[in-house]
Amino acid sequence: MLAPRDALGKARTYLEEVIPEFAALDPKVDEMKLSPHQTNTQKWVITFYAPTNDNPKVETLADVIRRQRVEKVVSLDAEDGQLLFIGAPDIPF
Repeated sequence: MLAPRDALGKARTYLEEVIPEFAALDPKVDEMKLSPHQTNTQKWVITFYAPTNDNPKVETLADVIRRQRVEKVVSLDAEDGQLLFIGAPDIPF
């Protein structure tokens, strides 16, 4: 099984290959978890975030509620590090 540090390294490499614009923002890790996969194997699910400078001035309640960052999720097979998914996180509602 991949150690957390190795999984992070592979996830960052995939981000650079698949979404270089996001990788160039020097994203930070928001969450990392080991989850079961559909085939009874495990997968690493890593959420990265990078702040946005699109709307730095907060003027309304909507500005406060709106997230001021971009997030991407990378999912890897925990055994061999194969990329399973990369994209936007699910909306929680």
